[in-house]
Amino acid sequence: MKKFIVLLMALGLGSTALARVQGEVTIGSKKIVKSVKNLLKDGSLNAKETCLDEYLARHRQLAKMTGFGPLAGVTGTAATTAAGVGTGVVAGGYLAGPLGAVVAGSIGGVALGGAGAATFVGYQTYAITQLIQNRYLMKVISNARDGRGKSLKRFTKSVNRRNKGLNASRSLVADMIVKADIDGTLCNGSIVRKGKKKRLTKIRHYLANKREIIKYLGQTL
Repeated sequence: MKKFIVLLMALGLGSTALARVQGEVTIGSKKIVKSVKNLLKDGSLNAKETCLDEYLARHRQLAKMTGFGPLAGVTGTAATTAAGVGTGVVAGGYLAGPLGAVVAGSIGGVALGGAGAATFVGYQTYAITQLIQNRYLMKVISNARDGRGKSLKRFTKSVNRRNKGLNASRSLVADMIVKADIDGTLCNGSIVRKGKKKRLTKIRHYLANKREIIKYLGQTL
């Protein structure tokens, strides 16, 4: 089945043909983690034909890393910590939603909350940032499989902007992402940077990030 789907992509039949093979499975963009989880669970999405299960596993790892409570481990006085959180939330308003508030609050806490806050930011803010990026890539892959979506549109613009002279269409980028998803390129460590290739021991070393996928597409398209 996997070889058949890759053949469809190679023949240029694209994501529309893929949708028919999958039985018109639409992943969607809303509640992406829950949607992917349910589709994998009921078999609508075959784990052997996608890297989304690997990105889902990484999501769970990162979620655990951020599960200590938004202000756990932040030291300093209550006044400086609260003030720092307030400052960071106001200054970091560009990050949408509760995750944005946590990240921005953490940054504010460092400025006013001392060494403990710095440790907090070094660990939990990293995890939150990675969580946001991982979720975004899950949306991009899902949009590519669906053949539409805001994340795919945004990602296509990034691909063309970062690869000078390239003017790839959204459908072409979608088809290339789907092909790389099906054949495992996105999650087998083959396109990750050299530093990650030297230690392919954990799931995060195998999964391609946004920059690596964009570079790969620029070299392939």
